[in-house]
Amino acid sequence: MARDLRAVVVIPAYNEGATIGGLLSQLVNIKARAPSLISKIVVVNDGSTDRTGRTAARYADKVVNFETNRGKAEAFYEGVKIAAAYGSPAMITLDGDLKGVSAAQLVKLVLPLGKPAGGGVVGMSVALEKGSGFALSGQRAFLTDSLKCLQRSRKLRERLLRRNEKIRGGYGLERFLNRLFENRAAKAKVSFEAGPTTLHRQHGRLPGDRERLFSEIAEMEASLSRRKKLAGDMRETLAIRRKHRHG
Repeated sequence: MARDLRAVVVIPAYNEGATIGGLLSQLVNIKARAPSLISKIVVVNDGSTDRTGRTAARYADKVVNFETNRGKAEAFYEGVKIAAAYGSPAMITLDGDLKGVSAAQLVKLVLPLGKPAGGGVVGMSVALEKGSGFALSGQRAFLTDSLKCLQRSRKLRERLLRRNEKIRGGYGLERFLNRLFENRAAKAKVSFEAGPTTLHRQHGRLPGDRERLFSEIAEMEASLSRRKKLAGDMRETLAIRRKHRHG
């Protein structure tokens, strides 16, 4: 099954002009040699300000150009719709700055799909990544049927895109997908070599945003502390009222 999935490869890309050409060239060669593995190559250009869109147009079967940077989740969802429209049984997502990719790697990535898991079948396979860890890897494969819920359920779709706004590029998409699939996900026994931008720039979040991320975490912790204090004050007030009633 994994060798005849005719997968649509979707690459959400933001300012990957320096690297995406090499990746796409390799994918075009794999597609020519293994058409049963890759049927289409799609790039969703997420409002890039460099040559990402122009480079993608030279290689990809389809390029979608967002006028503004919308975030990785919206780029991913655009890819989901395109894969469904093509009628492909599988979709592979890759980061735009991978240094190299081979047919053997992609086969290993899709291999777990369709195997029994959690009372159903594996709907998502995730690559093992050096540095980012299993849960945060952008290299994933999906059964397209398992992603139909995003198109059918407005609530799920809104949750995906709302999370995209709250954690713009901060692995919000990956965390959402991990929760969506839960026990229907599998670790693929494959890793990919990525450029330096994969871990440091995620569709709108730059290395300089690290301080802002820590600030956001500190604000959340402070909010949680205030809530705990408020809950404690309420419990104390209720205890005093009970004491007065029984006194």
